[in-house]
Amino acid sequence: MTLHVPFLSRKCPVDDFSLKIKKILSIATASMGLPLTDSLSKLSGYRQLSDTEYQVMILIGRGMTCQDISRALNRSEKTISAHYRNVSRKMGAANRAEFYRYAFFISRSGGDRKNTLFL
Repeated sequence: MTLHVPFLSRKCPVDDFSLKIKKILSIATASMGLPLTDSLSKLSGYRQLSDTEYQVMILIGRGMTCQDISRALNRSEKTISAHYRNVSRKMGAANRAEFYRYAFFISRSGGDRKNTLFL
């Protein structure tokens, strides 16, 4: 099983960088001997996406616009935009380009929402 942990280190102070590495190691340690999804549910201090947020991120990664997604999910564009903002905030993306690169990667990797964790 693969765990996707977006990690943006460009403007990350050394102390924050160190903390993120420690979190990654704690995830790896927590998952030893347990199925990864079980161990992730027991972790605290990490941000995970809702099912809808994850779905919106995947669809954006596949090249769909907010308007396309709103039609596909039968939701308003405003709701889809709110989900986009929530995902972008949770992952700590500095700009849209970072968000789109990550969304594109995840949409192509066949990841699972339960295996996408933000530090």
